[in-house]
Amino acid sequence: MSPRTPALAILAPLALLSLCLPACQKTVGDALRPDEHTGAAAVGAELVCSDAPTRIKPLVVDWDPDARVDLEAAMQGSVVVVKYDCPSVEILPGCSVDGSYSYAGVSRKEQVIQMTNMDEVQANIPISSAKVGVDVQSGRAIDLATVLVGRRSTTVTSLKASALEGECAGATHFVRSASLGAFSMATGSKGKAAVAAELFGYGGGASSDSSRSALNADGDFESCQSSDPGSGTPPSECRAPVRIELVPIKDAGAGADAGESDDKVKVAGADNPCMPGFVSVDGLCTRPTEGRAYLCDPNDEAECKAQCDKGNVESCYNYGRLRMRQSWEIGEEAEPLTRACDAGIAPACTLLGDRLWGWYDPEEDPEADQKLNEAFRLLNIGCEGGEAYACELVGDIFGTEDLPSFSDAEAFKFHYRSCELGSGVGCSLAAERLFEGKGVATDLVKGVETLMRSCEGGSVDECGELATYLSEGKYGLPQDFETASVLMMHACIEDVGWCESACEIAGQAGNAEYTAAACKRDCDYDDESASCSKL
Repeated sequence: MSPRTPALAILAPLALLSLCLPACQKTVGDALRPDEHTGAAAVGAELVCSDAPTRIKPLVVDWDPDARVDLEAAMQGSVVVVKYDCPSVEILPGCSVDGSYSYAGVSRKEQVIQMTNMDEVQANIPISSAKVGVDVQSGRAIDLATVLVGRRSTTVTSLKASALEGECAGATHFVRSASLGAFSMATGSKGKAAVAAELFGYGGGASSDSSRSALNADGDFESCQSSDPGSGTPPSECRAPVRIELVPIKDAGAGADAGESDDKVKVAGADNPCMPGFVSVDGLCTRPTEGRAYLCDPNDEAECKAQCDKGNVESCYNYGRLRMRQSWEIGEEAEPLTRACDAGIAPACTLLGDRLWGWYDPEEDPEADQKLNEAFRLLNIGCEGGEAYACELVGDIFGTEDLPSFSDAEAFKFHYRSCELGSGVGCSLAAERLFEGKGVATDLVKGVETLMRSCEGGSVDECGELATYLSEGKYGLPQDFETASVLMMHACIEDVGWCESACEIAGQAGNAEYTAAACKRDCDYDDESASCSKL
C-alpha cells in the first residue's frame, strides 16, 4: 500500500468520524405494540410490568414480517436503540450509536415450548395474545418450535445515555444480539407432546394434523439442518430473528450492572430472559409455581442452589459460577458446573475450561497435560455454543508457542470468531494478527475494521492503540493525525491516562479545541505533565 493512500480510503467502511448511517426510516412501533383492546383486557387479566428497565431476551416470533425485516435492516446500520415499554418494543430509527453487528454460527439448538394459559401467552408472545386468546380460553394450547443456528452480536456491552445521538426520546434499551434460525407456531392440544420437526410440518406433523392450526412461521427446518457452528453465514433459509437480547441504557454516571462479569469470572451469569414477574422454565416464561424448577436470579446463591437441586441445569451453572467467584480453586463448585455442562449449557463448559487452563503448569503439576486436554475440550464446547470468551481462550492455547498444538492460523481463526461473537478482546487479538500477518495474510483494512470494533465496544485501550498506529503510520498504515486525534480524544475522555497522547496528537492534527481540552484534562490530573506547558 502506498504511503500516499488517503487514510479515509482505509477507514471509510467504519465511519470513524461519526458518519453514522440511519439504520432504518420506517417506524415499527405500531406493528410491535399489542392492540390496547386485546391481550390481557380480552381475558380479564392484567399484565403488570416493572417500571425499572431490565435486561430481557424477548421472542420476536409474533412480530409481523415487516417488523422483523425492519429489525434486520436496522442491525445493518448501527447499534439498534429501542423503547421497551413492557411488553411492547419500539425501534427508534432516528437514534444512532456507533457500533456494528457480526454473525457467528453456534451449535444448533431445537426446542418446543407449550403455552397453556393467557399469562404464558402474554409473557412469551404478547402481540399474538388477541389472536389466540379465544383458543386458549377454550382449552387449546399454543405450541412454538424454534431452531437456533447462530447469533448476530455487537461488541458494545454497555451504553450510556450520553452516547446516544439523534431522535432518542424514550430510549430505554439497545439490542446487544439477535439469535437467528427458524420458528413455527401453531395451536394444539394441551399436554400433547411435539417435536420441532412436527411443528415445521415434516414427518406427518403440523401439516397433516387436523388438531393443529398454523399461526406464524419463518425459516425452513430442513435448511437449518445444514448449519455449521464454524460458518460465517447462516443457511439461506434459516436466518430469521427468533429472540433478541435487550440491555438497559445506563444513566450518566451509572456503575456496572450487578450481574456483569468480574476479573475472576469473565463469563456472565444466565439471566432470566422473561419480563418481571415471570421465570424461565425450560425456555418458557411462566409464573413461578411451587415444585417446578426455574432459572434462578444469577446473583442469589441460595435460590440458585435450590433450583439446581430441583433439576434446573441453568441454575446449576449460576450456582457453580457464584461459588467459583469466591475462590480460584476448583472444588465442590465443579459438580453443579459439570452437571450444567453435560446438559449442554455452554457457559458452564467455558467456566470449567477457563479454570483448568488458568491452572496449567507443566513444571508443578504432573497431570498438567491431561488437564490441558480437558480444558481444550471444554472450551471448544463453549466456543461452539456461542461463548466468545471460550473462543478467545482456544485461540490463546493455539497461540502458545511452547505447546504441541501451537498454530498461528488456528489462533487467528478462534480469536476472530471471538470477535464475531462480540468480544472486544477477541477483536483486538485478531486485529494484531491481521496487521502482522500472523496466521493470516496481512490485511490492513480488515485489521483497522476489526480493531475499531473493539474500540466501538468500549475497549478504550484499543481506541488509543489504533490512534497511535495512525499517528505513527505503523504497520504501513497511512499517517492520519485527524482521525487519530478523534480516536485518542475519545480514549482521553474515558481514561485520563491517554490524555497526554491526545494532547500531542491533537496538536499535530492542528485541532485547537481537542488540544486545549486534552492538555487541560491531563494537566489537571498531573501538574508536572508536559501537557501543562503545551496548554
